[in-house]
Amino acid sequence: MWKWVLGIAGLLISLMAGPVWIVAGLLLGMLIDGSKDGRVESLLARIDTLETQARELRDRLHKLEVERFRIRQASPEHARAATTTVPQPQAEPDAVKDAARPASPLADLLPAGATSPAQAATADLPLSLDMAPTALPAATAPQDMLSLPAAEADALAAARNATPAASQPAAASPPAIARPPRKPPAPDLFEQAFAAAKGWLFGGNTVVRMGILILFFGVGFLIKYAADHSMLPVAFRLAGVAVGAIALLVTGWRLRERRRGYALILQGGGVGMLYLTSFGALKLYHLLPPVLAMGLMVALCGLSAFIAIRQDARSLAVMGSIGGFLAPILTSTGGGSHVMLFSYYALLNAGIFAIAWFKAWRPLNLVGFFFTFGIGAAWGVQAYSPGLFASTEPFLLLFFLFYVGIAVLYAARQSSDIKHYIDSTLIFGTPLVGFGFQARLMQDFEFGLAFSAAALSAFYLLLAAWLLRTARGRSRSVAEAFFALGIIFGTLAIPLALDARWTSAAWALEGAAAVWAALRQSRKLALAFGLLLQLAAGVSYGLDSHAVADIAFLNHHCGGLLLALSWLFSAWQLQRDAAAWRQGLSWVYGGLGLLIWLGVLVEELLRLHQGGMVAWLGLATLTAWLASVASSRLTWPAARWPALLLPVVLLCVALANASPYLDGRVTGWWQPLAGMAGLAWLTALASAWYLLYRHDGKAEHALLLMLHAVLGGSAALLLAWQLGAWLDQALPDSDWAISAWAAVLAAALLWLASNAPRWQRWPFPRYLHAYARFAAGFWTLLLLGWCVLATGLAADAQPLPYLPLLNPVDVVMVLTLFALWCWARPLQLALLRDAGQDATGSPPIVASVMAALVFLWLNAVLLRTLHHWGGVPWDIEALGRSALVHTALSIFWSLLALAVMFTATRRAARPVWFVGAALLAVVVVKLFAADLSNLTGVMRIVSFIGVGVLLLLIGYVSPLPPARAAADAPQ
Repeated sequence: MWKWVLGIAGLLISLMAGPVWIVAGLLLGMLIDGSKDGRVESLLARIDTLETQARELRDRLHKLEVERFRIRQASPEHARAATTTVPQPQAEPDAVKDAARPASPLADLLPAGATSPAQAATADLPLSLDMAPTALPAATAPQDMLSLPAAEADALAAARNATPAASQPAAASPPAIARPPRKPPAPDLFEQAFAAAKGWLFGGNTVVRMGILILFFGVGFLIKYAADHSMLPVAFRLAGVAVGAIALLVTGWRLRERRRGYALILQGGGVGMLYLTSFGALKLYHLLPPVLAMGLMVALCGLSAFIAIRQDARSLAVMGSIGGFLAPILTSTGGGSHVMLFSYYALLNAGIFAIAWFKAWRPLNLVGFFFTFGIGAAWGVQAYSPGLFASTEPFLLLFFLFYVGIAVLYAARQSSDIKHYIDSTLIFGTPLVGFGFQARLMQDFEFGLAFSAAALSAFYLLLAAWLLRTARGRSRSVAEAFFALGIIFGTLAIPLALDARWTSAAWALEGAAAVWAALRQSRKLALAFGLLLQLAAGVSYGLDSHAVADIAFLNHHCGGLLLALSWLFSAWQLQRDAAAWRQGLSWVYGGLGLLIWLGVLVEELLRLHQGGMVAWLGLATLTAWLASVASSRLTWPAARWPALLLPVVLLCVALANASPYLDGRVTGWWQPLAGMAGLAWLTALASAWYLLYRHDGKAEHALLLMLHAVLGGSAALLLAWQLGAWLDQALPDSDWAISAWAAVLAAALLWLASNAPRWQRWPFPRYLHAYARFAAGFWTLLLLGWCVLATGLAADAQPLPYLPLLNPVDVVMVLTLFALWCWARPLQLALLRDAGQDATGSPPIVASVMAALVFLWLNAVLLRTLHHWGGVPWDIEALGRSALVHTALSIFWSLLALAVMFTATRRAARPVWFVGAALLAVVVVKLFAADLSNLTGVMRIVSFIGVGVLLLLIGYVSPLPPARAAADAPQ
């Protein structure tokens, strides 16, 4: 407050005498503001500690009284006393009762007739109180020791002297423990400012403070008046002011024992006036040479430090230091040497360091810090050049060491009861400002800043290690701050010395180490630093555009692998904590680590021109095995997922490799098992099944069913494609390859339908549906599509001749239809049973689909026979124009209708008979709509006569079954 009041006063005087009065007013105000010495602050801190301990002891005493009350209520003597009839006392007036009622909250909580805790205190129950930190005399009553408020003391006294009144027997409840009062909210900035102003105005010796203020104005006006009227020579005016200042100093020194606050104000005013006198003699009147004036100011600085230490007066030391730092600025003529300037500042800082050895005066430390580096920055901007490096760098290092040491001493000299006992401004500001200056000095040196950062990191890490080993517990925060600074500067040295790829690797490893240390010490800030540093490492790796070397893996991608491993390490460390947010971060970093692992290895394999299916299978299998081992050995449950999902990855690899063949970009058949690929697939599939077995039951059952189905379905498809590829190479112009492809799937489907339910070995008892329903269902869809596609095959059996039903297409068709029937029929029956419906006979859906497939197949057999034996070209247009084909189809469909209707009549299956009748109706429509106009000669005659004879035969042997029989027939 004083610095602003005197600063404004100086501003008013400066309008008349010059701008120096503004600075003088601020300096004098800071001196008076800081007159409260360190002993007062220490006493205030001690008072706060004692008050806290008193509140804790009061709460403990309350709890002990309650416990004694409960014990007394539960004692047998109290129970007998409660059952004894006691004469009721005469009723007292309400006013008397109110007067006798205790005012303590303890008494209000007691039930009627119950013994108070204060009365229970006369029992022979020992009461032990640990009166830390100072043991109190045992003879002192607890209430006296704790200095209870007057209301509570009166209440407890009344409770001791009161005569217990008889009451009705009742179960007395113990008094409730009063909660400690809520801590009032901290005052805001305006409240603090108002309190400070009020404390300054009404606290301490207000009269003396006002007197100094008025005297300051008076001296200024006196000098101004004397100068305006030339009343005395300038030397006499300044000498008079100096004499008055010395008088204030002497008077204050003599009163330092009797009137300490008064004496310090006088001494501060005297020092301020001497500074003003020296400055005025130099700058305003030019009576003193610069060297002599600077010497006087240095002497004043030393005098202020001396009397401050002798009197334990921080404000005087601050005043002297400010004057000492300003002395070379105020006396400068613009032609001085920076070596002399910094040497002088080194002496001042050595003095501050010496004071810090004995006193924890933070304002003094901050004054030295800001003046030293502030004036140094101003000089550097205006006058520094690279040629001055040798004479500047030593001073920067010296000042840096000074304020690092001062920060350590400040923490060591503080009391452990003080909440903030480290100076964050010096601890973090010193390296920040110093490294900024070092960057300016090192701008012309290659890797100079990198070596500076590395040296700074080593310095802080060594200092932190020394503090942790030798210093007491209260310096641990300083050591941890230095350790963090060492890590930060070590991190900064990496990009300053290395390129992006090695920067990412180093940051990744450093971030992983930071995460590990932070989790062990439960430090959230350090954990955030480590995680963000790893993300920065990923960004640095992504920004790298350098060409890689020709050495496999020992190149740019090595840094990517280190990055991936660091992310995975952090994920493993994070998952060991049960906190939900850390579990989420573990999944994020684990996923990032897995992606960068796969991406780096894929990129390297492509660079080495090894990007074939064998490489992808090997990479997927290796990753799955490593994840499985990590899951079991490192107790990392989430690591099992890459192992469990290996079947899905293998399916993706297969689809990616087969896509050029499936979309026609590459002619021929896909060969997944050719050469080393066969061994790779065998290893991958076996590994996938084993890993599913190893981690069985460690995921949702539905997911495991899907994984087994994918694995089983993929294995059969691989074998089918490879067998088809081999036959295509051996018999390229035939239908053996496509038939073999379907034969493998049909055989697998037939085997599952007939043998899988009887197997009792893993995985069938637990995952039977995965293979018998899901994988087999996928094969069924493929086989249904093949059945439709096979109608367009000519059944070329080279080198064998074509024989109806004895060619590769028809043989495989029969096998496929049989496999479909064996798989679909029991499946639909089981579904019907599960739905509670009739499951006897043939399922209608399966029978209908099978009948449609048989009809298509028989038509295809007829057309292929006409192609091979009748010479009809195998072309849709040629077949559609052939009279032989139309005649054969009409007669063949009539024969099929006859067979269907005859069977329906024998079995009394009225719906089946209508199917045959519908087919017969199609034949009749075809005769009159197509054959009548397109066929001529013998073919038309054969068509009409043949169909007519068959209609007559059908009408005789296959009449419509009766409706009742149809109703009684099973549906």
